[in-house]
Amino acid sequence: MTERDDVAGGDRVSTLAEKLALLFDAVKDPTTGRPYSNPGAAAAIERMVAELPEPDQAGRRISQGYIWELREGRKTNPTMRHLQSLGALFGVGADYFLSEERYREVGRELDTLRTLDAAGVTQLALRATDLSPAGLAAVEAALEHARSVEGLRPAEDEPAIPAKRKRTHRKA
Repeated sequence: MTERDDVAGGDRVSTLAEKLALLFDAVKDPTTGRPYSNPGAAAAIERMVAELPEPDQAGRRISQGYIWELREGRKTNPTMRHLQSLGALFGVGADYFLSEERYREVGRELDTLRTLDAAGVTQLALRATDLSPAGLAAVEAALEHARSVEGLRPAEDEPAIPAKRKRTHRKA
């Protein structure tokens, strides 16, 4: 995360463009599976805004050109409604843009997700999110059995999130 000096207090504060860069780099457009483009983000926000009650739609739409200006740092003072729309698009809320602490928290969460993705376990983790404690225990037991079959150490001997390994196929 890149930062700049805050003239007022000498504290380090990230710019809006930097905060947007983190989201655009990390969050994928569900319709393409790729990071959002400016036109893709504008279109997705348009779809989200269209679902709001009409009185709540005012000031929430954002053009792809304005998104580009925000990302490039050419515009630095969007309206609260624009921040709400951008936050909703990326699932972080407007507070992400207003609070350095929240920005850093989201950054840590995104780092964890990238690590899970690199380890090849993202889909497994996402599928487990709605399981009961008993269901999670069953999944953990199945994973331990699979590790045993593959000749791997028990999970408690492994680092919390190991790096992605190349698979080697064994002949039975």
